[in-house]
Amino acid sequence: MKRAIPNMTRMLSHRAMRHSLSLLLFLGMTVISSGDAEGEESRLVSLTAGFQAAMERLDEKFAKLDEAYLSALQRLGETETEAGHLENVIAAKEESEAFTSAKRFEEEAFRKRLSSFDGLRRIQSTYLEQRRVLEKQTEGPRREFVRRFDEELGKLQVDFTRAGELNSAIEAKNAQEALRKRSEYAPFFGEGDAANALLIGRVQFVTKGELELYLNGEPLSFRNRYSGPDDKMRITGETRGELTFKSGDILFIRARSSAVFRGISMAIVADDNSAYLPIRPEILTYLGKDVTASRVTPASVKEKQGIGIEMGGSDGIMNSEWDSMNLPDAAEGGPDWFRGETSNDWHGWGLILSKELVKPLKER
Repeated sequence: MKRAIPNMTRMLSHRAMRHSLSLLLFLGMTVISSGDAEGEESRLVSLTAGFQAAMERLDEKFAKLDEAYLSALQRLGETETEAGHLENVIAAKEESEAFTSAKRFEEEAFRKRLSSFDGLRRIQSTYLEQRRVLEKQTEGPRREFVRRFDEELGKLQVDFTRAGELNSAIEAKNAQEALRKRSEYAPFFGEGDAANALLIGRVQFVTKGELELYLNGEPLSFRNRYSGPDDKMRITGETRGELTFKSGDILFIRARSSAVFRGISMAIVADDNSAYLPIRPEILTYLGKDVTASRVTPASVKEKQGIGIEMGGSDGIMNSEWDSMNLPDAAEGGPDWFRGETSNDWHGWGLILSKELVKPLKER
């Protein structure tokens, strides 16, 4: 079922992105050049229509991905109906209804619906992965569209004011303010999460055992790049997609292992490799056995700060895997191996992120 959703991200080739950008620039030039012919007041209407058309062109990609997702759910329901699996049929139907009824996509709400039914969960996970790719591919054009629209709105205010069209100037000003206040565009103007980010990047780690990662209670998916001996036990992990890490965020690490060497080495690394946050035992808080992400809060982390963290063990393969990431090791001020207990139980560690923990990442 993993292949049930077509790879919609292929639709966003570089050629398509250039075409979309050319569309906005063409619309912008049309609005600018047609000012005298159409009259001052119509320029705001035309400019707004051009911006909306350009954004809708990007949104079409997401609409097609959504259609593919719903089709995959329908096929899953049909397959499970033929197999006589009532509970699975109901699960697929309820997910389709919940997805369709949502006014707009919210990842947090979507993740809360992740199913325990493997067939459905695979489709949900595939959708999330492909949506992240689309978001990353469209961010540049979307940012440029917003920047150009904002710039033209500023020019209109000046032109309207000079022409004595004060009401039109105020309309353009209000449109610009509304644009900058929209939550999805706020980061483009130095506001919102992106502006307050410590790092925009990924978590990278090496361990021997099982590991789960959570950011503010939300699970982070990762790919395992390791191949070699004991590949069922070893993980050379890297989180998927672009993540924004802010001051005050909580990174929760949950792991278990029955291996002799059960250490974990981990860092948060900026996408441009300019900085990183090395996770060392002295900055972590051990939260105990069988702790779940839903129970981890800033208060619960602060309450247990000061509890010692045991140093973890590593073997030659683990050290080699860490070296392959081209990141500093413990001797260079980078991450150091840590672990909780020696039993094969789930244990948890928490870290409240702060600016003081971030270090520049020099070329090696």
